Amino acid sequence: MKRPADIRKILPEIINRQIYSAEQYEMLARSARNEREKSILREYAEECRRSASEFSESLRMMTGIPYRPEIPQVKESGTLRQLLRTMIPLEIRRSKKYRELYLQTRDNMQLRRAFYKSGAEASERALGILEMLIE
Repeated sequence: MKRPADIRKILPEIINRQIYSAEQYEMLARSARNEREKSILREYAEECRRSASEFSESLRMMTGIPYRPEIPQVKESGTLRQLLRTMIPLEIRRSKKYRELYLQTRDNMQLRRAFYKSGAEASERALGILEMLIE
């Protein structure tokens, strides 16, 4: 296993990526083919926002300083199917990264649980996107 990184340095990047993903899923929901897809994609956006919030709270508890990320402007081009396909490897990489961070995090149970939960949700999102693509 790799040597644990200083989590205080990587949490802001993780938070920003979660927020960006939430915005991506909201953008995809606006392009959804039907209400079911729209609902699922909005649920994914909310999961990413919750994860960002949990990570932000952990960072605040470690540093004593609230982290206030900027909300990114998402500009993606392509069809809904093309954009969904790009999200699958992103979610798989995120799941693997969070699993690794979960295993490295020993002294902060709140953060450890957040990594576990966020990693599981990323795996579920990848599978859900695959389901959407094959329907």
